[in-house]
Amino acid sequence: MKLKLTIFTTLLALSFLLQGETPSVETVPSENTVQKEEMSTEPLSPKAAVKKPLKYFEFSGYFGFNFRLSHNMILDGNNPYLSSTALKDVIEDDTTGDKSLDPKTGEKLLTWATLKLFLHPVINVGELMQIHTTFSVFGNLIMGGSSTLAPSMENGVIPSSQLSANPAILFEGLWGSFETPVGVLSVGRMPFDWGLGILHSSKNRYTNTVVGEYYDRIQFAVPIAGFTITPAFDFASVSMKAPYRDYFIDASNQDNGYQVNLIFSKIEADKQLFKQKLMREEFVYEVGALATFAWKKKGAAEWDQNTQTSTPTEDTIVDPNKEYTFFKQDAQIWQLDGWVKFFYKNFSIRAELAYTSGKLGKMIYQDGTTETVKTSMVGAAIEMDFAPIPDRLTLSLNTGIASPDDSGHVMGNSNPVPGNAVDDTAGSTNAQVKNFRFNKEYLLRSAIWDEVLGGFTAGWYVNAHVDYHFTPDIGINGGLTYSMALKQINSLNGEGLPVALEPYIGLDFDHSAGLRSGLTYQMSIPFDGLMVNGNSAQLLHFFHVHVAFVF
Repeated sequence: MKLKLTIFTTLLALSFLLQGETPSVETVPSENTVQKEEMSTEPLSPKAAVKKPLKYFEFSGYFGFNFRLSHNMILDGNNPYLSSTALKDVIEDDTTGDKSLDPKTGEKLLTWATLKLFLHPVINVGELMQIHTTFSVFGNLIMGGSSTLAPSMENGVIPSSQLSANPAILFEGLWGSFETPVGVLSVGRMPFDWGLGILHSSKNRYTNTVVGEYYDRIQFAVPIAGFTITPAFDFASVSMKAPYRDYFIDASNQDNGYQVNLIFSKIEADKQLFKQKLMREEFVYEVGALATFAWKKKGAAEWDQNTQTSTPTEDTIVDPNKEYTFFKQDAQIWQLDGWVKFFYKNFSIRAELAYTSGKLGKMIYQDGTTETVKTSMVGAAIEMDFAPIPDRLTLSLNTGIASPDDSGHVMGNSNPVPGNAVDDTAGSTNAQVKNFRFNKEYLLRSAIWDEVLGGFTAGWYVNAHVDYHFTPDIGINGGLTYSMALKQINSLNGEGLPVALEPYIGLDFDHSAGLRSGLTYQMSIPFDGLMVNGNSAQLLHFFHVHVAFVF
């Protein structure tokens, strides 16, 4: 621990010594991303034509404090992840003296606070080479606690993250880039932010506790006539690892998952030029298309000689006292995604359409028979902004849809990787995964989906939002979000289509020096889509306060 803190302190000191000045601060957009603008958020395009003065060491990031208060987050027992609070009162029977936990007790009012320092140091090795790393100190540590948990992969072919848990420092990304006369070569574990973010997102918001998407990737971005074409190869998963001397090696090539990508995009990387075009009342557009093919032939399993059975295992270190074997996964998945953004004067419209199809692997039924799990799903989102009073009043309308599934209760599964929607109950033969799930970082401005249930799926939503700034620093916002299931069976217990109606109001302070603060209150009015076994949930109240220093 002392060594890690020493390294961090040394890097921070070097950044100021080598730059000789405090890093400049630019305005951060209201969606609370680390990036200075919405454009050029993915590491795809070569450097902008207008080059900045070279600094050997650059530092950016944020420190964020978040406080959350919720009332009835358990949704009166209907929340599939928090049906009741863990701590209960002890009651004693007056007659027998027997003691037991009171099932009726439990806290409806819950509060918690988190801390996070996100850092993105960049080493410029001359004008052509860069080395990037991203890491979090405390990584959304709950104040008063001493641990954190990162998301994990589920099926080994479509990674949701490639991070591991660390109680103090969570290293997220490490990649290098080299600019050639033809294009930019990048290698390493890098973030991937794409389009509106319904399929891939790596925003790293200071108001959110979610870690962005990172891929172990080799890519080569080639600029052609204002567009960028990027072929990329991903190491999706390495299931079994073997200790070898003082490090690890891949225990087998047959249980690995891989992805190949072809990425096409046109993005206005020069922010000043983008603003100048809008001021000249020019029409500006951005566009992107993505094709991904992922595959994994076999999975690894632990073999039990006594029962003659095997248990699938992922991301495991070989135990010399155990025996291992393969099982046929035969996963092959296609993902297609396209997005477009149009800007004209004080109006913008953005849309994204994503499609996933293929085979996820094998499902083992209770009688021992297997069946191939297939998937076919689609999701789409549209966002519109209109500023009748530029830099002061903005009106937004956002909507999206995610394909439903034939299995029940998929809205109660927040896993970002498809596969758990399969109905494997006795006698069922449904091995189809059809419900598209929005990326966990995509915000619907909904306490139900952003804070309680996780990534939006199997339904339709619409959000109306108003943002008004009294001064460049102080603003008020508010709106209304409505969501519903597309099939009644997909809701928490298959008892209704409408999920919730959620009005909210907030206040923000964004100072040019880098101070960001705000508070938001949202009330969720639950409908039959949140009913379980005839038990209707009462109102959910959610209150969020954030303070951040962005640099």
